[in-house]
Amino acid sequence: MPISLLMATRAQARNLPSDATPAPRHRPESTGSPSAMREHCHIATLDACGDGYAVLRAVRTGETIIDWTVIDANGLVQDRWQGVVGDVVGVPLSLLDAAADNSALWGLYGAALHTGERQETDIELILPAGKGGWRRVTVVPVDDDTVTVLTRDITRERHFELALEQSRRTLRGLSPAPARARHASDPRISEPRLLGRSAALLFFGAGSVTVANTLLSALPGVNVAALRMTGFVSILTALFVPLLPWSRHLRFVASGVVLVAIGYLVLSDQFDHFSRSESAVAVYPIFFIMVVAWSGLIQVRGAPTVAACLSGLALGGILTEGGHGSIGLQCVIVTMPAAAVLGEVMAWSSRRVSNLVGLELDRSLHDPLTALANRQLFIDRAEQALARVRRGEHSLAVLFVDLDRFKQVNDSMGHAAGDQLLIEAAARLRELVRQSDDVARFGGDEFAILCEDLEHQDGAAVIASRVLSSLGVPFSLGKRHVSIGASIGIAFSGDGGKTAEVILQDADAAMYRAKDAGRARFEFFDDNMQREIATRMELETSLRQAVSRKELRVFYQPIVAADSGAIVGFEALVRWDRPGFGLVAPGSFIAVAEETGMIIDIGSWVLNEACAQAALWMAQWPGRRLCVSVNISSRQVLRGDIVEIVRDALSNSGLDPTLLTLELTETTLIDDAISVQAILRNLRAQGVTIALDDFGTGYSSLTYLRTFPIDIIKIDGSFIRTIETEREAAAIVAAVISLAKSLDITVIAEGIETLTQLAAVVDLDCDLLQGYLLSHPTEAEALPALIDSSFAQFGRDHGVKHS
Repeated sequence: MPISLLMATRAQARNLPSDATPAPRHRPESTGSPSAMREHCHIATLDACGDGYAVLRAVRTGETIIDWTVIDANGLVQDRWQGVVGDVVGVPLSLLDAAADNSALWGLYGAALHTGERQETDIELILPAGKGGWRRVTVVPVDDDTVTVLTRDITRERHFELALEQSRRTLRGLSPAPARARHASDPRISEPRLLGRSAALLFFGAGSVTVANTLLSALPGVNVAALRMTGFVSILTALFVPLLPWSRHLRFVASGVVLVAIGYLVLSDQFDHFSRSESAVAVYPIFFIMVVAWSGLIQVRGAPTVAACLSGLALGGILTEGGHGSIGLQCVIVTMPAAAVLGEVMAWSSRRVSNLVGLELDRSLHDPLTALANRQLFIDRAEQALARVRRGEHSLAVLFVDLDRFKQVNDSMGHAAGDQLLIEAAARLRELVRQSDDVARFGGDEFAILCEDLEHQDGAAVIASRVLSSLGVPFSLGKRHVSIGASIGIAFSGDGGKTAEVILQDADAAMYRAKDAGRARFEFFDDNMQREIATRMELETSLRQAVSRKELRVFYQPIVAADSGAIVGFEALVRWDRPGFGLVAPGSFIAVAEETGMIIDIGSWVLNEACAQAALWMAQWPGRRLCVSVNISSRQVLRGDIVEIVRDALSNSGLDPTLLTLELTETTLIDDAISVQAILRNLRAQGVTIALDDFGTGYSSLTYLRTFPIDIIKIDGSFIRTIETEREAAAIVAAVISLAKSLDITVIAEGIETLTQLAAVVDLDCDLLQGYLLSHPTEAEALPALIDSSFAQFGRDHGVKHS
């Protein structure tokens, strides 16, 4: 990018107020300042070269970038979007992405601001009206909120590079691969089978024609019995040809078949004298042409020419022997050069098709980013390895490797940096494993390693330790160094009794155990995990039927006002009345419901039940305004229809929206901050109250309290439980309460189990209280007695003073 253009853009960005949108760029006329003229020349040059140029300003909510606004663009960019939004200047990128989604570039823009360095990537850009193609996108930071973006069309370059690579692969052929690395549909495996079958068809066809000729034609001067025997021998030969060792000695066997076919035609004529017939001049050339053409399938340059020369000598000799000297010579001169050309063309075409098919197959069996084997090829190799294990050839292990903290790199530095990290990680894995081991990438940040010839599990542990050490070394991404690490699950097989898919599932389960145990470590799959998997599968199956069988129950735990001791609402908590197990707490099945997506149906059912119950309270105690709190999972929020689900639940129950509180965890807020923020604002617009649950246990950030429409925060019970023993916990609780009051946010202390804890949070002026000390969760039928009571006297009886 020209320096003067960048400087002009910097000056323009600095002089523009943060809340202002610049007018469209007006191209200067022939008169004007030198700087304006230079800028005009630079922009005109970009337009003429077909390069797009734009200046983007970040739109922030706190520290979070929620959108980008176009504050300047050259004529090319203006023309591209003219039919969609009119003047592109001042338009947010989210609106442009609605017409042609290029949101993948947002990470690149953010990375430029975050690092203060130029970012560049090649990407297949989507443009309006179905246009687009490959572009080289260069992003240069101007200041803390502004970047310049230059796009250059490289579509022709990419197509040329692809065509060049394909031509290179076609010309040099595919290098031989180890037998175990070849897939069943690989042409390098199927070609020997094809040659054997086609040679058999050649002999069978020749024999059949010969026998038919003896039955249908009068052949004076020909030994018909010998000719018929010649045909039958050719047919019998066709049965044995496919049994030859085509796979092990392809070219040797194929060359032998050509020589045998030529020799057979010459020798058989010595007995049946078919060359004496008038049809010999037409039949024999056809036979020899077929032999020469078939030799082209061997894919050896020059083989058809050699076969044509030998066939020419044989054909000339046979026809001369049969009394067709002059005609035979003409026949050889005409047919054999044509046969040689036909054979060479077939050889070239066969080589090209084989190479192209092999290239396409290699692409379908390898990861395009890292060139490692993909899941399909890895499973195929693992099955072959298990077959060797079953034959008693040592043992094997599968290592399932998942990169830790990869998502943070992708989100903070952009997808280009993430791809670079994956390529480097793949290179490290290839370097550290043994030559006999296989490495594959399954997608995302997941890799797998197949280790053969192991004596015991210690060998797999050594390899896993090397992987952890290698991936623990910081990665150099541009001018930044990033540390990630990995979690590894190992499945060992000493008898080959399991399938490759099952062993891979075992390794995957062990990997998750390693993540749960703290990451950056490896775990072996064992019998305990097997039992856990079986238990989990049984739990998942039963849980899927729980809603339809009406096995779920909603219990309600009181929320008490600290100043009066009166109940002001209830939190709805789901319980599972599982047959044979009794009442099951949510901690035993909610995680499974989250992972399988069943939480969508369960959450909707709980929401409707809770709203219906709260509507009954509203009718029974109209002056109390008893609220109900319902937990909402991140899956429910990010699915996109939570606003409609809540609206329907309120409409069906008739509940006042201000009496419904939705509780979300901090993890939900960070999964997709922009979308979640819009969803929460829509819920607030309905009158629903928003509560932030388990505050302080996850990624607590004060930015959330300012960015998201939070009405209530619930201090996690882990702080309340230690408030009487740990000075730090008491200080954190006090600080949270003080901060919340200054922001006009209500605070609930949950998990109160002792009188000391109750007294402590009341003394800190907490607004609302919840915990087993006040009441365990109970079914709706038992609530009227609680609602009519007050906990103020309970507190006074135990020395707790309410205000």
